[in-house]
Amino acid sequence: IEARLDDLHRRHGVHVTAARSTRVEGSDWLRRVTAAMAALRSDPPSEVGGRPVRSVEDLLVGGRLPPSDVLIWLLDGARVVVRPSGTEPKVKCYAEVVVEPDGSGDVARARAEARSTVDTVLAGAEELMVGLGL
Repeated sequence: IEARLDDLHRRHGVHVTAARSTRVEGSDWLRRVTAAMAALRSDPPSEVGGRPVRSVEDLLVGGRLPPSDVLIWLLDGARVVVRPSGTEPKVKCYAEVVVEPDGSGDVARARAEARSTVDTVLAGAEELMVGLGL
């Protein structure tokens, strides 16, 4: 099975995803989360985790999916999705990173790079949440 997975990673790249939640304390959590999402819409970050933001998709204005309070940032080799929780006082960040193995097909190196990058990107997203007072 590992050999098959390695073959898939060589063909399609190593995909690593991870998620983190920022809990928002206090009775005013809903106001703060709403304000944070509005701030991210009006002034999107230029970079997340050291990677430039290439484009922003705001699902609140609709498009390919039904309108929802979700922002998608496309970075070089990564994607970050930010949304408030629907059931808890939290903002959730999801990241996906894709790393192509080098010419030698070194899947182990690509996996390590992808894991490191997804952690760095999520740490950058968490810094943004802290900067917004969450």
